[in-house]
This record gives sequence, C-alpha cells and structure tokens, in this order.
Amino acid sequence: LELELRAGGRPVTAWDAATPGSAIPWLVDTDGGGLARLSPDARDVVLRIGEGLWFLDAAIDTATSRIWSVDYREGKLYCHEMTGRQRHRVDLPGARAVAVDSDGENVWAASFGQGRVERRRMSDAGFAWADSAAGFVEALLASPFTGVWVCNREGTLRLYQDDARRIEIEGLDRPVALASGSGSEFLVLERAGRRVRRFDPYGIPIGMSPRVLGDPVDLCSDGRRGAWVADPGRGGLVHLGGDRLEEEAFVPFPGALGVTWDPADSLLWVVGDRRVEIRTADGAFVSGSTTGARPIKVAVVHAPESP
Repeated sequence: LELELRAGGRPVTAWDAATPGSAIPWLVDTDGGGLARLSPDARDVVLRIGEGLWFLDAAIDTATSRIWSVDYREGKLYCHEMTGRQRHRVDLPGARAVAVDSDGENVWAASFGQGRVERRRMSDAGFAWADSAAGFVEALLASPFTGVWVCNREGTLRLYQDDARRIEIEGLDRPVALASGSGSEFLVLERAGRRVRRFDPYGIPIGMSPRVLGDPVDLCSDGRRGAWVADPGRGGLVHLGGDRLEEEAFVPFPGALGVTWDPADSLLWVVGDRRVEIRTADGAFVSGSTTGARPIKVAVVHAPESP
C-alpha cells in the first residue's frame, strides 16, 4: 500500500511481506511472553494475552477453535476463544501439559509439581476425575480412541481410558515429549536416551531410532512415518525417517525448543532463541519473525472454509 498526498507525490513508506492463509497459530511462551496469536505467515502478532505468565503447553479444540493452555508459574488451566476472550480458568498448581480428548467432551491436564493428571469437562472445565499418583508428568497426547497417553520423568508411559490406567509401560529413559505418527501410531522422545521410539495405538513398540540425538527436547511427525526433533544439543532440527527412524537430514536452528507439524499445510512450525519460523517438509525456510521472550511451542488450527 502507498499513500498518495492530495497535493501530489508519494512519501517514502516502509514495506512488509505477507502470506495469507487459513492457519491460526498460537505461540506458547514460557518466560512471561504469554500466549500470542500469530498471523498465518508468522510475521506478526495479531493479539497477545497473559503477559507475565509462564505457559508451557497448549492444545486446540478444533470443533470450537478454542485454545486450552497451562501456566506453570501461577498454576492455572485456561481456555480462551480465538478472539482472546477468556472462557475458563481453574487452579492446577504446577501445571505442565494439556491435551484435548478425541471424544470432543473432555480435556486432560497434568501437574508436574503435584504428580497429578486430571480429566475435566470441556463444556465448563468442571472436574471429572483424577489420578494423583501419576508421577512427574512431562507430556500428554490424546489417543485417537479417546483417553490420553501420559509420560513421566520416571520413565513410565500410561494410557488412561474410562477413568482407569489401561496400559502401563516402564523402562523408558526420561521421556519428555509425545507426538502422533502416521495412522494411529505415536512417537515418544527419550531425552536421556537420545532417541525416538515408535508405538502402535495399543502401546506395542514397533520401532526405535539409533542414539543420534544430542539433547532433544521436542518432536513432531513429519507427515509420513518419520519425525522431526528439536535438539538444542545438536544445534537444530534432526529429521528421522523410514521404518528404522534413521537420521536423514539436519537443519541448523540454534536454540530450537519446539517443533509442530501442521498437516493441513504440510509445514513445520519451529520455535526457539526468541524466534518462530515456518519451514517446508524438508526443512527449507519459508517465513518467520523474532517474537516472544522464550517461545517453546506452537499450536495450529485452521479457520473453516467459507460456504
């Protein structure tokens, strides 16, 4: 856009690039930056809420486009509309992780400090059930068959369904992140083990990467059977592919803390070192900006198409 004066002439103006799209990305900041809704190309902040709080995780209910988030510092579970209007706020001291159940009726939240996993009603955030002996929970992942997978620092992986522990797997080497894989498979990142494990939907191990990672902290699917891993120990993103999850590519990204796969656009969202970037499925840079104090994760939903 250019400004043309009534008297004639066009003053020098700044310019900015923009890539429109249906993506509605939310940036989670763990050092006082709060929640920031970004433009679809990650170049600008559309709105920011909860400044001064320490958000560690977020999950989006795609049916209502509401975002659920957890604030570790104040010990809260929040639900916000896409406009930023707060819908629910409940106490959860030491809040660490959140996941939206595939049943469309429940949201799961976990407290690292209390060793607790809670199921709450999505309609009003009311309490429904809890396990107060879940350990130091690191991550949650909604199961495609309802319920939630939970991993804790002690090396245990559990599936909760129908208010009970249905599956329990021990012996993992400090699992810190979970991600959906192809089909109904899911992936587990072992930070101390420096590798990724693949499980079928019933918790049966069906693959494991070599110990090629440095100090991995997050992972996501690559849209096929592989994974992208945020590995600040290696100084970037590591792509593990194929049935054997072998290293196929490395993309420099100093201070990488979080990586999210957007299946609708087949793009990666990467955060860390005060930056958020969009990259293609092979790791090539698309766009991004410097924003946030310590961004740790991006959650993405897409606006419905107009009739």
